[in-house]
Amino acid sequence: MLHVADVINMLPGTSIAYKGDGGIVDELFNTIPVELEAGTYTQFGREFAFRLEDPSMSRLGEAKEIDFSEAQVPYMTRPEALKAAIPYDLENLTPVQVNRIQQSVQGLTDTLNRWREKKGAALIASFATDAVGTSWAQDAADPIKDAKTLAQKLAMPANVAVVGKRVYDRLIYHPKVVALRANTRPGSITRQDLASILEVDQVLVPTMKANTAVRGRAEVLDYLWGDLFWMGYKAPTQEIGTEQITFGAMIQVQNFTLKGANRESQVYASSEKGTLVRVWEDENRGFAGTAMVQVGRKYSMAQVATDLGRGLSGLLA
Repeated sequence: MLHVADVINMLPGTSIAYKGDGGIVDELFNTIPVELEAGTYTQFGREFAFRLEDPSMSRLGEAKEIDFSEAQVPYMTRPEALKAAIPYDLENLTPVQVNRIQQSVQGLTDTLNRWREKKGAALIASFATDAVGTSWAQDAADPIKDAKTLAQKLAMPANVAVVGKRVYDRLIYHPKVVALRANTRPGSITRQDLASILEVDQVLVPTMKANTAVRGRAEVLDYLWGDLFWMGYKAPTQEIGTEQITFGAMIQVQNFTLKGANRESQVYASSEKGTLVRVWEDENRGFAGTAMVQVGRKYSMAQVATDLGRGLSGLLA
């Protein structure tokens, strides 16, 4: 005989990380871990990195004094959660039903991840873009020249590129791109080749799809990230540390505190900090009661430095 209390002891081992579904948010965005839902973080001005001052001084003179600007940037995370109901016999929660609860945790997490992916794509799309002179669908276009010109407009050297799947599929067979590796790999190039050509550490190609049709209409699957090409600079460590800068970040509440009767229903999934999984009984729902499963997070996504990311448009027109 199993009860919800037994399930709580079993769920922490349930994996709720990405499962090869084509998402890139976790790889692309740095994380700013916070303990409070709202607050501020300190951001120094551009001169902290780029200011040029003559430090020369006379033998008996004083060092030149300069100021560095800083600002307290406010943030506010927002809760996002989804839940599912699983009917069961309150006196006999079977192993099959426990498995359904575990499957629900994974399914809810996947759906949350898909929504977070959409938000990440929208934030990247909010950076400035330049229109290409010639569509990359044309052999006469010069995609690498366009990319190099784009990278030169960033305040710091780009170390990551995001390339939509359809754009990527065109790039690896574009004659002017293939020609750059013709001596070593004729016919097409690899993602590692493309990263080397673009002079970035990483080329991310999101392949996650979602149903974009209006509810009730026939399913229409399309890439969440669309046809994009974007380059940016991200901090080298996943979590933003002191005096680091990055194009954008995910500000995420790390820990949660539940009070009263809810305290017994909380479950922290071991594979992803900052995600709260809850399971509780609802005796008033269903014929013989229901197990409720909820997965949620509190986070926000924000541009940190607008001059550290830029994209191209009109790529396959």
